[in-house]
Amino acid sequence: TLKKSESQKGISNFTIIKILKKFAPKEMSEFEKFINSPFYNNHSTVIKLFLELKKFYPEFSDNMLTKEYLFEIVNPGKKYDDSLFQKYLSRMNKLAEEYLSILELRNDKNDKELKILCQLSKRDLKDVYSRKLNEVEKNFNEILKIDEKFYLLKHKLSDIKYYDKARSNNQFPIRDDLIDSYNYL
Repeated sequence: TLKKSESQKGISNFTIIKILKKFAPKEMSEFEKFINSPFYNNHSTVIKLFLELKKFYPEFSDNMLTKEYLFEIVNPGKKYDDSLFQKYLSRMNKLAEEYLSILELRNDKNDKELKILCQLSKRDLKDVYSRKLNEVEKNFNEILKIDEKFYLLKHKLSDIKYYDKARSNNQFPIRDDLIDSYNYL
């Protein structure tokens, strides 16, 4: 039998393919919306490449699915450039990692609330920060069971409060927030 040359091999060993294989159908649809968002991606070639790859989901095992074939789809008429193709895959991989990060953030509402609180503090939005802080503290005290995650979230909350007061040069009990932060940890 004839062996495929190195450049003619399929793409199943690429990280992005391994990730896409594990996406549920709903996640594939969401990821398509994600990469079409100009906020996250402004490379039309990556979108074209994904749309072509999606046709081979979930197995990505078709013999015609080679680097050259995919390059031709996104760059009709151009000679195959492995370096450029690797950049396309790398961009898509980074987008997949960002998407996975967002999925994880969605799963942890409390951590998400802390990240929002931190951003409000950094932007010196005192009134909005104060309302959000009250909301977060109320939720933490009502909803969470007391376990290691509870203490870690309380640590993070105390840390945010400490740094908010320190940024504001507000000298009232910042020491208490710092002590609380490390006691929770």
